[in-house]
Amino acid sequence: MPTEPSFSRAEVFPLIARLILASHGDEAGFVAHAAIVAGLLADGERADVVARVRAESSFPDERAGASNRGQWFSQQITVGKSPWSDPLRGPRVSPSS
Repeated sequence: MPTEPSFSRAEVFPLIARLILASHGDEAGFVAHAAIVAGLLADGERADVVARVRAESSFPDERAGASNRGQWFSQQITVGKSPWSDPLRGPRVSPSS
């Protein structure tokens, strides 16, 4: 039987969306994945969620947990399952970096 994550999309996605909206993207408006990960680790509220993700998973460290959350966020936009795609029409998430 699949297990439910101890943190929900409703909890973590708004944190990532606010980070992206507050970030300065490149010339095309993309916010690099590395910048999202760094932002998740630098902010107290977001870092607390990332620490909990790591503690409740097999990620080797907080950076890996933050990277996974950022990838999950981006993937959900790509497959059309995220309510955040319209608010993020300006800044974009770049897979590079």
